[in-house]
Amino acid sequence: MKRCIQCIMPETVPGIAYDENGVCSLCRNYVKMEPKGEAAFRELLSDLPKDRPYDCIVPLSGGRDSTFVLYLAKNEYGLKPLAVNHDKEFRNPQSVKNMEQACERLGVELAVIRSKRDIAHKIVHCNVRAAIDLGLPYVVTAFCRQCDYGYHSVVYIEAGKRGVPLILWGDSSEESTLATRTRALSDLMRSRYHKLLNRYFYATEFYSLLQRIEFMVTPSVLFSRATPPLNNPNIREVKVFDYLPWERKRIKDTIMNQLGWEKPAGHISTWRTDCLLHEVANFFYGMVLACTQDCMGYCNMINSGQMTRAEALAQEEQALQMEWDHVARLLEEHVGLTRRDVERIGELVRTYPRPV
Repeated sequence: MKRCIQCIMPETVPGIAYDENGVCSLCRNYVKMEPKGEAAFRELLSDLPKDRPYDCIVPLSGGRDSTFVLYLAKNEYGLKPLAVNHDKEFRNPQSVKNMEQACERLGVELAVIRSKRDIAHKIVHCNVRAAIDLGLPYVVTAFCRQCDYGYHSVVYIEAGKRGVPLILWGDSSEESTLATRTRALSDLMRSRYHKLLNRYFYATEFYSLLQRIEFMVTPSVLFSRATPPLNNPNIREVKVFDYLPWERKRIKDTIMNQLGWEKPAGHISTWRTDCLLHEVANFFYGMVLACTQDCMGYCNMINSGQMTRAEALAQEEQALQMEWDHVARLLEEHVGLTRRDVERIGELVRTYPRPV
């Protein structure tokens, strides 16, 4: 299988083109983001009100970047943060331990918000069931529907309720895979109107509506699938790594040495360790594209000098070796699929024309 000679993107991913030297279009189009700088970050912090119990909210998953942002807020910038965790019902136990330990060591309050109806689990369960009849490319995208809305909405609601003026997100463009994923999968999926014949499609939409009702930010979100808007003029949200450089080694060294953060057992990378379903999604990406979801982020990390090509390739090849039996067990235990549903997905896995 041909891979880009600069990053590790394989030719099996739709939308990727190579020049005569074997360099992929992602590498050719890569533009390193220049952060606004620490001075600009400190300037926005200087405008914070002085009479609040909390200066900011840090949305905390227990993963690598959000834990580091919490450390920065408390230890390096002297803020009074409130850590807010959206319990998406698929939290990795080690990430929960990491999160609780980080808050304890830093002396930060942790607020955990979970659906009273276990809505996230129901959305994923029905979304996967709906995808089975449509084929493996649909299964690939069935695991994350509940997270984006829930993750943002609980943070916005908590900020408004507690009068917190600033939200510090740990998102980084260095790790973004959305554009590549969307382009790669769009050509493999039939018209979405095929879902209209599937009762689990309607169940997914019903539970998604219940999620938006339970965590309503504004009535405009009730019939929208988009990320909820922040409509409170008294709250500002900032992506910390738009201001400060995202430095992979520094992040890992800091949270491990200062906060005792640990990678979950069996995980290949320290990236995206907070969700029990991430390695399941990676498996299906590998089946459909011969490329994991993580691989799509390695391109940026390699081009920005945060990761060597050899390291990325080693992690990618190891991830692609995941066995179906392991994935089948996770689908039964965590998604709640029946043995028959898992067998049907297994048949899709066995018969899918895997790219080489």
